[in-house]
Amino acid sequence: MKKLRIGIDAQAVGTNFSGNEIYIKNVIKHLGGHDRFEYVLFVNENYNYAGDFTDSSLRMTRFKSRSPFIRLPIEFPYKINRESLDLLHVQYTGPFFASCPVVSTIHDISFEHYPEYFTKKEAVLLKYGVRKTAKEAAKIITVSEYSKQDIIDTYGVPEDKVAVTYNSIDTSFQVEKDAAKVEAVRSKYGIEGEYVLAVGNLQPRKNIPRLLQAYRSIRDGNPNVTDKLVIVGRKAWLFDSIFDALKGFKYIQDVIITDYVPKEDLPLLYNGAKLFVYPSIFEGFGLPVLEAMACGAPVVTSNTSCLPEIAGGAALLTDPFRTEDIAGGILKLLTDSRLRQEYSRKGLARAGEFSWEKTARQTMDIYASVV
Repeated sequence: MKKLRIGIDAQAVGTNFSGNEIYIKNVIKHLGGHDRFEYVLFVNENYNYAGDFTDSSLRMTRFKSRSPFIRLPIEFPYKINRESLDLLHVQYTGPFFASCPVVSTIHDISFEHYPEYFTKKEAVLLKYGVRKTAKEAAKIITVSEYSKQDIIDTYGVPEDKVAVTYNSIDTSFQVEKDAAKVEAVRSKYGIEGEYVLAVGNLQPRKNIPRLLQAYRSIRDGNPNVTDKLVIVGRKAWLFDSIFDALKGFKYIQDVIITDYVPKEDLPLLYNGAKLFVYPSIFEGFGLPVLEAMACGAPVVTSNTSCLPEIAGGAALLTDPFRTEDIAGGILKLLTDSRLRQEYSRKGLARAGEFSWEKTARQTMDIYASVV
């Protein structure tokens, strides 16, 4: 029987671009069905994939242009034809023209609700490109029931066109029993004493200025609280407000911004944290919530978008628009060791409910349903 050729847009791999890269890299790694499918990965020209994909059956083809104005209308359609694809899987935006059915993973549509959190150019490109792709795609994959309903309501697509495949986390996110490894990473980033951890690309949606206000409020009202605030994340876009908030910040000596950290360090930073806080305004899934849970860190996160769904009752929820509510949630866990233990236990159980194997298996079922 002739195998079906599945093209996968893997341009996000190698960019250190957080959730999008983690998702597609892990789906590709766990894809099977080689008796039915053969896979063609579209990667960036300068990407060295040797350390990411060891499956020799994966064919790679490289884009020459990084510009979406050349890649989407010209280069992508040409490559689809040349590869004789039966189906193409993209993230968010597909090529302007495709000679085969397209499946698009749309993680969230925050740009529709909060365009001010994106650069003007990016907001316009996303609104036009994702709307067009959502209308024309044979199937849409998304990563939470919240995002599914949001896509249906916003784009007016039929319910049966949108399928949910939950994300998961890498097995490196686990409780670390070797205290020396945790201590070594703390020392590497200059972290002395106990700390509250926040993880996420530095961009407006992550709500870091309000987190800083909440931290200042906690310290002002509770002299006995001396925990550091450690923020892990690379500079993404529109991050100036974060650094503006740090100018003259009263407790600047206790705030550490690490920038991007290597994947081997992140689980250890979660392990060392007294608690993890994720006050994001809008998410499609919120991978750091599960990562922290898998490492045993008690979690404070937002009561908006998909986050209550993903937390599944295993995190303390707060209103991300109210600084005092964020502060109250953090303080509640900081000062109650029994409550921290309870949320740590619940979080470990919740994180164990997700797997990339299941995500990949569901993705292959979607491919089969389309072609």
